[in-house]
Amino acid sequence: MIDVALIEQWIIDLSGRVPLTAYIFAGEVVEEIISPIPSQVVLGTGGSMAFLQGWPIVSLVFLAAIASIAKSVTTLLFYGVARKLEDRLVPLIGKYVGITQEEVESVGKTFDKNGKKGFLSVFVLRCIPIVPSAPLSIACGLFKLPLRTFFLATLAGNWLRGFTILLTGYLGFDVLQAWIHGALDARTIATTVVV
Repeated sequence: MIDVALIEQWIIDLSGRVPLTAYIFAGEVVEEIISPIPSQVVLGTGGSMAFLQGWPIVSLVFLAAIASIAKSVTTLLFYGVARKLEDRLVPLIGKYVGITQEEVESVGKTFDKNGKKGFLSVFVLRCIPIVPSAPLSIACGLFKLPLRTFFLATLAGNWLRGFTILLTGYLGFDVLQAWIHGALDARTIATTVVV
């Protein structure tokens, strides 16, 4: 059985030792570099920490921006390396995975010149928490998606994803406390259904 009081105490202790903005920024950078760390852990905990520290719910917009900037700037590393090495990497590895240089360039050309298809594709994929970030960044670099399109779609998608996860952590902790303390009302029950 999960000891809710122990989890609550751990979050309270952590929120007292680390500034929330630093926790979110560093957590997102580390999560992007070490991909197996799920971002839901960093941002979900960040949302709970914001609740426990008394941050107003509107501050999640700011915290999501910090998370998005940290994660988006870090994605440029994977994108840049893949874009730089595409001409050498695809011919070398392509024969083992069944792709050719022409196929990679063809996929890259399917994104229209003004970037609407590329922007929308990357934006939607960045919004989905279960889509791994590093492989998406590498694919965008290999397909030579324009840097501006890649970065703006990544920034916007990461912001929406981050805000949603922060909000879930924030409201989830509020709901958890209400259930523990028996303070159930229509808002708490509706939030439980949403979270």
